[in-house]
Amino acid sequence: MKKKRDFTKTNNNKISIKSKYDDFKNELQIITDIKNEYCLTCEGIITNYDEVYIIYEYMENDSILKFDEYFFVVDKKYTCFIPIQVIKCIIKSVLNSFSYIHNEKIFCHRDVKPSNILMDKNGRVKLSDFGESEYMVDKKIKGSRVNNK
Repeated sequence: MKKKRDFTKTNNNKISIKSKYDDFKNELQIITDIKNEYCLTCEGIITNYDEVYIIYEYMENDSILKFDEYFFVVDKKYTCFIPIQVIKCIIKSVLNSFSYIHNEKIFCHRDVKPSNILMDKNGRVKLSDFGESEYMVDKKIKGSRVNNK
């Protein structure tokens, strides 16, 4: 689900919409099951004939990739000017989301990267994009390898 569009509800609350792609049944199952403050919330699903739209809560600050504006090249090396407290907050939130999805929901995200870590206007960080996620069956929980494509 790569296409994203912003949409405004009638009560002026912004939400984010992802449009359908070929195989997202697994993501639908997972996102409708997630109820955690560290994971992006599914607000609803809209179907229109052969199209399906997933409605997510709106994260004003987009992904933490936006932080690249805080990186500067000094002597051909990247120097980070992101406050350590912000970095700690991001790490703590991501680890809390992992704890929830691994221990309570028993699935593996499989696509954790900066573009899938979102931040709202209040600085709350949430894990998103569960399209590659997979529920873990007993065989995989016991240590067999997950195919990373």
